[in-house]
Amino acid sequence: MLDGRMIRVDYDAGFVEGRQYGRGKHGGQVRDEYREQYDPDRGGFGKIWQDR
Repeated sequence: MLDGRMIRVDYDAGFVEGRQYGRGKHGGQVRDEYREQYDPDRGGFGKIWQDR
């Protein structure tokens, strides 16, 4: 845990050099693109929800 949050690590079988710093459409983590719950520590709602 770090700052009261679980740390998650996923193996990236499709790793390509130059794409290791975020894979979502908006440059962040894919999981943050689709987050439906408000999380002030991670920028509020997910980017997909903010664009609506």
